[in-house]
Amino acid sequence: MSLPRGNCRFSLAVAFTLAIFLTASLAQDITLHGGTTVVLVPTLVTNIAGEPVFGLSAANFSVYDNGVEQKVHLDEDAPAAQTSVVIAVEKGHSADGTLDKVRRLGSLLYPIVGEGRGEVAVVAFDDKPEVKLDFTANLDQATKALTQIAPGSYGSAVLDAIAYSTQMLDSRPPTSRKVLFLVSGPNDDNSKASIPEVMRQIERSNVLIYSATYSQTASSKIGETIADPAQHPVNLLGAFSSLLKSAKENVPKTVAEMSGGEYLPFHDEKVLEQELAGVNNHFFNQYLLSFTPKKLALGQHSLRVVIVDRSDLVVTARTGYWVGEALPKDAAEGK
Repeated sequence: MSLPRGNCRFSLAVAFTLAIFLTASLAQDITLHGGTTVVLVPTLVTNIAGEPVFGLSAANFSVYDNGVEQKVHLDEDAPAAQTSVVIAVEKGHSADGTLDKVRRLGSLLYPIVGEGRGEVAVVAFDDKPEVKLDFTANLDQATKALTQIAPGSYGSAVLDAIAYSTQMLDSRPPTSRKVLFLVSGPNDDNSKASIPEVMRQIERSNVLIYSATYSQTASSKIGETIADPAQHPVNLLGAFSSLLKSAKENVPKTVAEMSGGEYLPFHDEKVLEQELAGVNNHFFNQYLLSFTPKKLALGQHSLRVVIVDRSDLVVTARTGYWVGEALPKDAAEGK
């Protein structure tokens, strides 16, 4: 569709301004480390069967920041960090038939947090979230807390529960890996928090989300993203619209994919346990990629990670970040 010449400049300016305004609350505040700017991109690579692919080097990856290829660093000798996990379980009307299927979640997370490797907390929610167990390294206590969750009201405040759990994870040491394991229905009908607010909070906190959603027919999809920045690297309005549409249809799926985590639909306890086994496997086999942007501008940045000459592999990684604070002089000038 063409525009009259007199309106073209005005329309483009309005569209650009609106795009910046809308996406300002969606992406990640970049972390500045000691005056240098480093973007961290933990990345999972799997084959079409969902099995992790090993043996890749930095030369196998291409990372694009707003469509510009970056020099990638792969940390192959990163020390094992402590992991803080929040298990957030819906107990409202959408969770009918689900509570009895999550009683073993604490013990199933043993590979991630067992034997001093981390800590776990339990949150239950209906129309509002509440802590059932504060952070502990005792998985038996986590299992007990999960079995004691009773059915709640008819509310389903999924976004509020995500925001609450993320705040809990924010209180943990900055060196900890932070994981939210969300068990809920797909819809939200009671939250006070908005989708943009929660997305900004998740990505600012570097929280990795695994969303398990109860359904009658479950088919897990790994590596599917909300909006592919490869197709529209500067189409911020399109990315925002796609995000909103996806979140309205399925909040857990949206937040998992945007965080670089996984969406795990399940229909019975056996499938949930199988999905958890896959999460444990994938969690420890991520490639820890990072880069220093060639030119770091304030505002929205889209990220795309690809494997060079391997279209048969599936890549799961965060899809963007937000720069919203003062930059080092050399980064701001693009040196």
